[in-house]
Amino acid sequence: MDALNVMIADDELYVRTVLRSIVNRLPGRVVGEVETGKDVFEIYSQLLPDLLLLDINMPLKTGDMVIEELIATHPEARIIMLTGVADSETVEKCIAAGACGYIRKDTAPEEMKEMILSIMAG
Repeated sequence: MDALNVMIADDELYVRTVLRSIVNRLPGRVVGEVETGKDVFEIYSQLLPDLLLLDINMPLKTGDMVIEELIATHPEARIIMLTGVADSETVEKCIAAGACGYIRKDTAPEEMKEMILSIMAG
């Protein structure tokens, strides 16, 4: 696998730090990080990363999901959703909108790494 250019979008610094560490152990590098839903779309459109690790609860505005807007304008986007809880309804909506998969934030780092590799390979 070629090195992945990865963007991280999460409002929690700790989560972004853990994800950055995981990406650095992949054949990949973090090319951008954002902490608000408003910034996701703008920065993604500038960077066009190979993969976006996106917090499932990052709205552009109340009621909207960032993934819907991203997929509408960037149908080739590869997005893995990050969630603190396995809210099956929200996860299913994200998958239906075009996400490649999801990872729970409480997953062990080594397991997250394997899940990212598996999702990207599939």
